[in-house]
Amino acid sequence: MPAAARPRAATDTSTEQALSLLRRDIIGGRFPPGSRLKLAELSQRYGLSMMPVREALRRLEGDRLVEVSAHRGATVRPVTVQFLRDLYDVREALEGLLVEACCQRADDAARVRIQTLATAWDAAAERGDTARTLEANRRFHAAINDAGGNAEAIELLSRGWPLVQALRQRIGFSQPRLTDIRAQHHALVQAILAGDSAAARSASNLHCRAARDDLIGQLERIGALSIAGG
Repeated sequence: MPAAARPRAATDTSTEQALSLLRRDIIGGRFPPGSRLKLAELSQRYGLSMMPVREALRRLEGDRLVEVSAHRGATVRPVTVQFLRDLYDVREALEGLLVEACCQRADDAARVRIQTLATAWDAAAERGDTARTLEANRRFHAAINDAGGNAEAIELLSRGWPLVQALRQRIGFSQPRLTDIRAQHHALVQAILAGDSAAARSASNLHCRAARDDLIGQLERIGALSIAGG
């Protein structure tokens, strides 16, 4: 490896380390919403230089977990009811668009993959492992979105996903919600297999609204939402 490449590789590794540690501490509640994230303190805490920590904060801003302003620096994004409603409104519109396109564009291989991933989600949920259930859910929806073929819609959706993942990782899923998700996933799959765009969009909308209401309800019960906008 050329000598010039080694420092860049080391920086990339340090950034990934800082990103992983920061995401863990934000998701785990060590840094609650509104907390200031000071470069010097984070650098000392994680034993890393400030450059990779700064880059990690920039990437977390893109993931919607962190806000960066000229006056306050970086803070953990406050999560309000209105923010989540707005986020899910956008998600509902984009996923509805993509699932309709999926019904029209998906080939046999894509349909089989979607069906297989729905079954994989069932298996993950049965094991009660939140992290694996979330990953199975991500892969299932990604397969539908990819089959929809709209790269711009997929990019917009990806911006809010890490925040939802972080919140879900923190609170998990109730058994009634898991039961509902299973039924909603299979309704989506059946509509896609039938090529029924209207039914698929209806199922997608229902699934998105149910996810929103459940997430907000659980966060309200544990007092994890900021008051502003709520």
